[in-house]
Amino acid sequence: MIPYDRFVPALNCLLPQAPAAIGGYASTTRVGSLLFVSGQLPFVDGKLAHCGKIGDERSFAYGLEAAKICALNILAQSFDALEGGLPSKAVKLEGYINCTSAFTEHAGVLDGASKLISSAVSGDSHSRIAIGCESLPENASVEIAAVFEI
Repeated sequence: MIPYDRFVPALNCLLPQAPAAIGGYASTTRVGSLLFVSGQLPFVDGKLAHCGKIGDERSFAYGLEAAKICALNILAQSFDALEGGLPSKAVKLEGYINCTSAFTEHAGVLDGASKLISSAVSGDSHSRIAIGCESLPENASVEIAAVFEI
C-alpha cells in the first residue's frame, strides 16, 4: 500500500522520512508565518549518499543530484513540521557546496534544489545564496537550508 499522505503530486513522488538532526539543534523552527529549515545534507535512508568535493573527485552532475536530495529532505522536514502539509511559498534557500577553489558553478548546483522546491511548493521564485566551502559536516557534497512562508 502506498502511503499517499507523503505523496507530492507536483513531483510525482513520495517524500522520504525526514533525517534526524546530527547535532544539538532543531530541524525546523516556526516564527510567526515563517518556517526555518536547518541545513539538510544528502541523506538517503539514514546514510550520507553524496560526499566529497565537487570539482575534484566529484562532478557537477554529482553535486546537482546531491542538491535534489537535500531539497527532498527539506520538504520532508517541512511536511513533518506542518503535520502533513507543505508550506505555501519558498522564501529563501541557502546552499553550501563542498568544492575546490577552482569550482565556479555553485549557482548551477543549487538550481537542482531550487527547481524541485519551486515545483513542489509554488512556482514563484525565491531569494537564495550559493556559497563554496572548504568542507561541510560529514564531508557532505552539499548542504541546503530554507525559509518558507506557511
